[in-house]
Amino acid sequence: MNKHFQFVLFMAFEISVCVVAHEGHQLPGAVPPAPHGGKLQEATHGKHELFYEVVYQSPILKVYPLTLAPKADVFISVSPEKFSKIILKVEIPRKKKMLMAKWHPREDHLEASIDTGGATRFFVHISSSYKGETKSAKIQLEF
Repeated sequence: MNKHFQFVLFMAFEISVCVVAHEGHQLPGAVPPAPHGGKLQEATHGKHELFYEVVYQSPILKVYPLTLAPKADVFISVSPEKFSKIILKVEIPRKKKMLMAKWHPREDHLEASIDTGGATRFFVHISSSYKGETKSAKIQLEF
């Protein structure tokens, strides 16, 4: 094979790998910043788009359910009253522990007091029912 043909084959392969590698991202391309300065994650896909923002200031964990405004340039808070079957868990991988967080509804967020035992990295698992759909997300926090 000549070098020109090898180069064309190589470039075709690279382009196809790059296209496939960009599939399956959790967030759409132009997502506005998290309104409360926390970590943002899109919930499982369904008919209704939903995001969760998690803010942790030891020992208080706040979870803000959010939707995108129609123009998709800002987030709109969703009242916790619109959810049912809310489950909030905290996973501490280094200690191999899963904590059930007892949450309390606030006006625009859920709030829980958690003891991470000094862990610098943990996962927040959120599961709920929203407009008849089961929504869930796993958000990693590091400090």
